[in-house]
Amino acid sequence: MKSGMMGRLGRVASACVVGCFGILAACSGEGFEPSGAAGGTAGSAAAGSGGSSGSGGSSGSIGASGSGGQIDGGSAGSGGSAGSVDAGTQLDGTACAADADCQSTHCVDGVCCSAKCDGTCESCALEGSEGTCTPIEKGKDPEQECLGSGTASGACAGSCDGASACDFPGVETSCGTASCAGGQGSSQQCDGAGACKLTTLPCAPYVCGATSCKESCVGEADCSAGNTCIGGSCVPKKANGQSCSGATQCASGNCISGVCCNVASCGSPLSCSTGTCTCGGAVCKAGDSCVLWYKDSDGDGYGDASVTKYGCSSAAPAGYVANKTDCYDANAAAKPGQTQYFDKHRGDGSFDYDCNNSVQKQYPNVGGKSCVDCHGFAVGWCTFDCGTSLGGDTLYSRGYECNGNSDGAQCGGPKVRQGFHFDVACGSSSTLFSCSLNTCSGSESSVATVPQGCR
Repeated sequence: MKSGMMGRLGRVASACVVGCFGILAACSGEGFEPSGAAGGTAGSAAAGSGGSSGSGGSSGSIGASGSGGQIDGGSAGSGGSAGSVDAGTQLDGTACAADADCQSTHCVDGVCCSAKCDGTCESCALEGSEGTCTPIEKGKDPEQECLGSGTASGACAGSCDGASACDFPGVETSCGTASCAGGQGSSQQCDGAGACKLTTLPCAPYVCGATSCKESCVGEADCSAGNTCIGGSCVPKKANGQSCSGATQCASGNCISGVCCNVASCGSPLSCSTGTCTCGGAVCKAGDSCVLWYKDSDGDGYGDASVTKYGCSSAAPAGYVANKTDCYDANAAAKPGQTQYFDKHRGDGSFDYDCNNSVQKQYPNVGGKSCVDCHGFAVGWCTFDCGTSLGGDTLYSRGYECNGNSDGAQCGGPKVRQGFHFDVACGSSSTLFSCSLNTCSGSESSVATVPQGCR
């Protein structure tokens, strides 16, 4: 209750109307004397004054009872009412000792404050901002609110961040001595919450240095097992089939022709391009050799010497043969030993079907010569001896081949009995003539118009 109310309650200022034998009378606070019965007038009781209101917001005390009336029979006065509570009088920014001292009812950091101001890294007493809740400057911690799990002097202790929160050193901050042993590096670093933590981590792919794990390499000794030094960094060793510049880069320990290989040696013509030593892509059996095979495109069993492939000696690659004497691998009729004659070229304009690098015609040119048999020599048989040169043709009887020899002992009949009268190109047609009889007086006759076959 505010002060002033107690005074009003402590004073009796009332007008009383009392009925006594039908007569109205006015009474004052000092008592009054109503008409009494015979024998004397009764005195009135004076009302007691109420207590004054409490000052400074304190409750007023209850007023004391009034004294008895001057005339016997007066009643005692009633007690005073309690005083009201008043707020403090201090303004924001002024010194205080308790919330009750301030009009705002907030006494913070020794001054009256406009707000409760109970957050982290906040103050109501900062110079120039007294009475207003303000974040504490970044990097400071006057109230040591940012120790976290550390200490005020520790490397990991925090400070205010200037935005009503704490800022702690992170894991990049060292807080102790580092060491390394057995491929394990140990370090002491802040945990971001104010504490210094011991951390142990493996060095792989590197090894230990003097006090910590190495972070780069100059050679294989700087790398842990299973790793190799390439370009200053330790990286996993390479699998078979991957490129390499030295055996130490390969998990197998074998680098052949720039490729990690499954074996230490894979001599030519073997290859390790896939990481496995093979001959033409095949892994050979024990005892096999790696040999050349030749492409047989036309399937005649004769290969093209210009198209080769390495393969294991016990098994030819598909489509390849060991023979390399084919002269034209696009026609199965063109092959060594061919005895047939053909009136069309083999496919490339050539009639060399038997692969002897020359062309043999099926029918000879017998033009201008008679059909005479050069038979066994005997007096009275043929007019021409076996082996006699007639018109410059030795062993020929007027153009047809004689089956004989030069000593005249046994000539036999003609080998060739058919021919053209003039030279006919391979594949062209002309009239074919035949020597019909095997006698000294044999006759020649035409057979048919046929093409000249060749091989």
